[in-house]
Amino acid sequence: MNDRQHDCSDQDHDAVYKQVDADFKIAVHNADILSHIIKGFVKELKDEDIEFIKKCVSPEDMSRIEGLNTQLINDGRDYVVLDNLFRVDIPGESSLGLILNIETQGDPTPGYPLFNRALFYSSGVIFNQKGTVFKGSDYGDMMKTYSIWFVLNSERSLANCVFDYTLVGERRIPSDGPGTPQHDMLEIIIVYLGGPESRTSDRAVEMMNDILLSKLGRKNRSEMISAKYNITLDDNTLGSLERIGMSLGEEIRTFQRREGAEEQARKDRIEHIENYTKSVLATMRRENTGVDETLDNICVPEDIREDVRAKVLSMTP
Repeated sequence: MNDRQHDCSDQDHDAVYKQVDADFKIAVHNADILSHIIKGFVKELKDEDIEFIKKCVSPEDMSRIEGLNTQLINDGRDYVVLDNLFRVDIPGESSLGLILNIETQGDPTPGYPLFNRALFYSSGVIFNQKGTVFKGSDYGDMMKTYSIWFVLNSERSLANCVFDYTLVGERRIPSDGPGTPQHDMLEIIIVYLGGPESRTSDRAVEMMNDILLSKLGRKNRSEMISAKYNITLDDNTLGSLERIGMSLGEEIRTFQRREGAEEQARKDRIEHIENYTKSVLATMRRENTGVDETLDNICVPEDIREDVRAKVLSMTP
């Protein structure tokens, strides 16, 4: 592929993922979908019913949730715009507030650790609480921040995996002192969706597979989501979900083909190393030569030479 083709391909991918982001914003602002996401992934509300959770995100009982300002860290030169940001107010004797950032990630291999980006985003959300959630030095009023990421085009080995990152304290000195105070103020959750055909025992992951990655048409998708999760979707939300499926379809197939080719290449490399290792060992015994001399004599390819050498040395006295 020449540079021009590569640039065009990157632009095509970017356009697809931007469209997916735009449609996901429509879907996740649906009160039913948002409430089910919260129940499935926010531990403070996992035991509450959906109607109670809806009241936490929309006291006025609106079908669509407006959300918070998603522009962060504006220093006059640069800023970050999140996909979705919500405030969750849990009523009770000790009322609790949460800030919830929800993102999608279309490209499973973006060239950097996805956790680092999630940490950067959630740190920005915490920073921006000053002046909006609390004032001055009233840090005790700061709200816990969640950053939840749904990877829509997962590698097979990660399909339907959920990784949960929290702040954990550890007492270092003295080791036998009182317990470490814990401060549960940040939680990052990365969900690698596997698609509706994949199997998972987690109800929330299954729901997100069905909602975001179903291949069903609009009518059948609506009926399936209503029957399985008691979620009624308006035409706008259904249209956004349909577009997500259409946008991602070819991207997922392309990635799966590439992943399959990479797996085959990995297997071929292992087989070549095994075959050359056997050949080197047989030649060494037959001609009474050393390892490096034998590697030269039978022209072991440079890309596997060190692997073959290490394997031969591990099998010889």
